Amino acid sequence: MQEVNYSTTLIRIKRWLRWNMEYCVLLKAQWLCF
Repeated sequence: MQEVNYSTTLIRIKRWLRWNMEYCVLLKAQWLCF
């Protein structure tokens, strides 16, 4: 159960990071990028 939960959380983080990077590239807003 914990492994599945951790895996799901990891996928969400990766998805959010990918979306954040695309958002940064789209707006070319360097200050939004980590």
